[in-house]
Amino acid sequence: MTATTATSAKGQTPPAHFGMFQLLNGVFVAGAIACVARLGIADLVEHGAKSADELATAVGADPRALYRLMRATASVGVLSEEPDGRFSETPLSGVLRKNANPSLRAFAMMHGSEWHGLGWANLDYCVRTGIIANGTNPIPP
Repeated sequence: MTATTATSAKGQTPPAHFGMFQLLNGVFVAGAIACVARLGIADLVEHGAKSADELATAVGADPRALYRLMRATASVGVLSEEPDGRFSETPLSGVLRKNANPSLRAFAMMHGSEWHGLGWANLDYCVRTGIIANGTNPIPP
């Protein structure tokens, strides 16, 4: 189901600007998921819920910043926040583990890479010219 065909619990289709807002925020969601994958958070919560403080110590991160990242990914179902503020695995985070079969960890990490984002940021150049935006081609303003 796409954002344009999704309906609410009352059977109403949300306004177009709501659906577009969700689609445009996809890049931020992908970036957050890529960061969780790079940090290996899914591997650390595989066997039980952990606090942001515990996880920050394990991955060498700022606890407050990590907490915000984990809340953001919990808001889209990647992690689950427990009532006590600890975070646990979900089926979505499960596929980000190194030992998952299949594991989408590397794929998620790729989506958060700078080179991947630059290609999409210059898509209009590629479409207009037919030339691959590889970082060396001049991009017109």
